[in-house]
Amino acid sequence: MRTMWVRRFVHVFVPAAFVAAGQLQVPFIGYLTDSSGELRAVTGVGGNLLLSDPVAKSVRAAAFAGPFGLMHVGDRLLLVGPGLELIASMPGVSSEALVAVSPALPLAVAWLQASGEICALRPEQGGGSDCFPVSLEGTVQAIGVTSEASAMLAVERNRALWLALVDLEKRHTVRQMRLVGVAPPVALLGEEILYCREGELVVRRADGAEIRTPSPVEAPEFDLVGRGWVSLRDSAGARWILRVSGERLEVFRLPGGAP
Repeated sequence: MRTMWVRRFVHVFVPAAFVAAGQLQVPFIGYLTDSSGELRAVTGVGGNLLLSDPVAKSVRAAAFAGPFGLMHVGDRLLLVGPGLELIASMPGVSSEALVAVSPALPLAVAWLQASGEICALRPEQGGGSDCFPVSLEGTVQAIGVTSEASAMLAVERNRALWLALVDLEKRHTVRQMRLVGVAPPVALLGEEILYCREGELVVRRADGAEIRTPSPVEAPEFDLVGRGWVSLRDSAGARWILRVSGERLEVFRLPGGAP
């Protein structure tokens, strides 16, 4: 029954594409969700990127990194593999959810806005979910994985942004820290913070060091596309992708969307 249900939303996509002439494998980067809720695969290199036809619809949120992805589809969270094969599903998620996966650890997390709960899903445990409430003042803007047993929440309150570290095993908030000079929208990349300030995309490291590059989008929507790749989308529908690699940030235009 679970497989039949998933097929209504997720069409399995084989990410390995080949050039007919030489049978060369096109690099697979990950998946992104567009403004209409259609999920597309991203392949290619640098300035030569391709988007597939939609491989899933009605996707409300998605994050991909490493070998796993977490999607909010309909009223469920779907933990999936690299070919969108189902690992586990969690029902009863009818309202907004923020999702994240670790690029290095077998762990996905979600923040359920309506109930104020954080959920941890682990592929090696069959994707079983562990959800518990977290008492926080303000609005959660982003979520990320920081270790095998902890997640980070970016919380906006009183016109300021705070980071809240949550212990997933002991089920409580370990500490909260105010972020100076950072405002939404933000994305949490492990212990790194991605945000936009004064026309630049900025990645702030755990030690406070920053790397920057000019931003093509004034207030982008961020989505985790793959390991080291984050998509940017503006209100007009233009789509870009950011590569975070070592000390370099590179921005590339994606095909489609508004000019």
